Amino acid sequence: MSNRGVPPMYDYPYQGEQSPPEVEPLYGDLRFPGHGLPRRPGEDRPGMSAWGRLSRGGALGKKTVLVYRNNADEAQRAETSILEIQGDDMDARQIALTLLPPLAIRLPFSETLARDPQNKTGEQGNEQYLSGNFPGTSAPIAWPPIEAVVSWGIGGASSQAIVDFVNGCTVNLVASFLRVHARVPANTGFSGTSALYTLAAFVGPGWPRPGSATKTVYYPTIGSGAESVALPVPPYARSACVLNRDDAGTPVATNATLRLWQSPNKTLSAGNLAFGGSSTLPQPISAAAMYASVLNGSATGSGFAVVYELSI
Repeated sequence: MSNRGVPPMYDYPYQGEQSPPEVEPLYGDLRFPGHGLPRRPGEDRPGMSAWGRLSRGGALGKKTVLVYRNNADEAQRAETSILEIQGDDMDARQIALTLLPPLAIRLPFSETLARDPQNKTGEQGNEQYLSGNFPGTSAPIAWPPIEAVVSWGIGGASSQAIVDFVNGCTVNLVASFLRVHARVPANTGFSGTSALYTLAAFVGPGWPRPGSATKTVYYPTIGSGAESVALPVPPYARSACVLNRDDAGTPVATNATLRLWQSPNKTLSAGNLAFGGSSTLPQPISAAAMYASVLNGSATGSGFAVVYELSI
């Protein structure tokens, strides 16, 4: 029997003759079906640590400046992100995000001086700005309720949470990418001092436990015995505490009920939490709670703040 005329790669020689070379798969091993997708670019860099791939050679601690004006009606957001890191899916790990206490800088009279906000210096915190008048004003500083918009995820799945900057906090996440922006929300009832606010953050290896993140939702003045509208419960909220806020010389003691709802029109109750007297500590909210309203049980009208503890 002759093999003449048969291409070498399809020639099946008799015993003792040399076999044709094997044809290797495109990716070196089987990928389809049931063996996952082809490797993503960058995951074959064993010489670089996962933190090196997350930072892409950049800094893991950065800052931005938010130009805040108290006469604006809409939410105000910093022009640049505080922090942004992104690695490969296989680089996902525990990340501890630390939001530093906010700092303030006198707002320049010239718009030209407000440019290039990443290079602003001369910031001062609430320990430096005490009872004296804020530079350029005739009153002490009033700190606006600054928030951090935290976006994180792995691959094509991502999530977002709003976190209070307060006086610094730590957020623990699992992610392969992270972005942090700063903003001052609208319609809070607060009128902070117009200034440049410096917001900084850094990341490092974290632990699989909740951090100290909170999100505060502000309710305008509610009359005695009246109930507010229902506002959305923040994502990742696990417990809540209601605080009475007023500027009276003799403050009104907190006496309120946080009513939890499944619907924004205050139907389908998901539970009621009473706050007042000895019940001032945060209380867990039910899994069905998607909206919350405040019922004022005190004898006078007052504004309220609901502080949610987040499970991140």
